[in-house]
Amino acid sequence: MGKISDFISKNQKVYVYGNGTLGKKVIRELTDHSSKFKGAIVTNNLSKIYEIDGVDLFEVDDFFAKHSDEEIGQSGILITVSLKNRGDVETVLNKYKFDNYLFVDSDSVAEYIRETDDVKDRRLLHGLEPVSRVFGLDRGTPIDRYYIENYLEEASHEIIDSGVKPSNIIEVGADSYSKKYFSSTRNEETHFDILDYAKGKDLTNTASLPKEKYDVFICTQTFNFIYDVKKAIEGAHYLLKPGGYLLATVAGTITPISRFDMDRWGHYWGFTELSIKKLLEDKFESENIKVSPFGNALSATAFVQGVSVEDLDEKNMLDAQDKDYPIVIGITARKEF
Repeated sequence: MGKISDFISKNQKVYVYGNGTLGKKVIRELTDHSSKFKGAIVTNNLSKIYEIDGVDLFEVDDFFAKHSDEEIGQSGILITVSLKNRGDVETVLNKYKFDNYLFVDSDSVAEYIRETDDVKDRRLLHGLEPVSRVFGLDRGTPIDRYYIENYLEEASHEIIDSGVKPSNIIEVGADSYSKKYFSSTRNEETHFDILDYAKGKDLTNTASLPKEKYDVFICTQTFNFIYDVKKAIEGAHYLLKPGGYLLATVAGTITPISRFDMDRWGHYWGFTELSIKKLLEDKFESENIKVSPFGNALSATAFVQGVSVEDLDEKNMLDAQDKDYPIVIGITARKEF
């Protein structure tokens, strides 16, 4: 997959095919940063559904009918549709013998955003608007996610190296981390389950949860968004078999509000290593709890601004930990036998 900036530079006119979430993001970025952007293209019969204020919108057949061969020859198309729909788009473009297009994905779009809005060109202490309001997710890997994944990798290795081979693992909202970090112990008896609130599984209500079923419960960035966090920790304890592990992360005290969560179910808490350990001690034995704060002054500043990991020249500076600047706190808590 080529670079968006290189593709734009070799074309006189650029259009965006697709108007989903990724398409809208590309359109916004090109509107702000490229005079070559001339409009959007959608599948036939969808133009009324996908109207965009201030953007010329063409159904694909109309695009080729309304432009001369010369204009089309000067044009390149960035295709933002999902992987499963790419073949259909290629078929349509091949009908017009048009092959000057580039498929883009979220990673290539994030790379383009970093190039056109380089944090090194910003005077971060002389403006009110952050680099990103979504933790840098639109630019690459959020800094808190770097710490979360490093912690899960370390903690899962500690469990596996101790000789434990989990057979039942549950994770909040997905099973991607379960499979990523416990794949080496997987066999035909291993089960990966998802704790899905939308399906009635509520950590604050033990009646909705299976009792003592799981060897490992992966719970990342969840307790911050539950008002009755004591009940949620009780639910986590309830899920685990005797000797089972809670692997969790929480946001520290240095974090922007997650507007997405705040507007839906609430963003209630930021924790210190002391506060989260005290809460855990209501259900887990103190000697079975390990809390690990992650962050430093540089990473905290970057995180608040919405700078991504990929924006940083020296990523190894994230690995220097200062307990006074916690972005993320990692938790390993083992249920008593």
